[in-house]
Amino acid sequence: MTDNFLDLPPTTKVLYFFLNLEADDDGFVGNPKTVMRLTETTKDDMKLLIDSEYVLLFDTGVVVITDWTEHNAIRKDRKKDTRFTKEMQQIILVDGGKYFWLSDSQPNDNQSATINTPNGCVGEDRRGKDSIGKERVVEVDKEQNQSPTPPPFNQDFVNLYKSFEAETGKALSPIQMQELQYMLEDFSADVIHEALREAVGQGKANFAYIQAILKRWKQDNLLTVELIRNNKAAREVKKQQNNSKPEPQTREEWLANWSEENPF
Repeated sequence: MTDNFLDLPPTTKVLYFFLNLEADDDGFVGNPKTVMRLTETTKDDMKLLIDSEYVLLFDTGVVVITDWTEHNAIRKDRKKDTRFTKEMQQIILVDGGKYFWLSDSQPNDNQSATINTPNGCVGEDRRGKDSIGKERVVEVDKEQNQSPTPPPFNQDFVNLYKSFEAETGKALSPIQMQELQYMLEDFSADVIHEALREAVGQGKANFAYIQAILKRWKQDNLLTVELIRNNKAAREVKKQQNNSKPEPQTREEWLANWSEENPF
């Protein structure tokens, strides 16, 4: 993570992170407009990512994460090639794992490049090379009629992110967002929401405390909201019973109340 990335506005970093979640095995995202809508980010956020060369935007509205292969090692026997072959023909993968426009890149003697040309076709030059600003960002609004319906976006993740942000009063860091992704692999969204509510109720609405709550519930095998609430109710009943027990008596009080019918 570079200083330049850390200097980006929080909403721009959120958009970048969610684009990474939606990317296919080659780093392409066919539904950036959907991602922007669900994360409530704007064209200005997308423009910042484009201008900073964190993503490349094609005329079709598809985007690709420029450093995708540098940070995502996928086994060849598990990798699924992108369906965006037309877009793939317009870029090259420079040694080191970063995508560049085919028409822009001129590798020097110390820099090798792998040209992605599916089916042996020669890639087309990028059109609108000098219009990286608003004119290219508008292309995000184009519908992807030529491609199949993209996989459903992880709405649970979006909802949880917004809840965490609202309750903690600040945006999650990229590392915390990744941890939230891991949480969803181990717990349902409802259980994570319940942990957030408990943390807020105890005045400790921070990410580390919520993780500790979830860890405790997992150790106690409390993996549904119903089990969690029933366990909490049982503890409250036990607490009330303990509070209702009579105070210990003095020896004199015990002797005064003693009888064969009530020996204790």
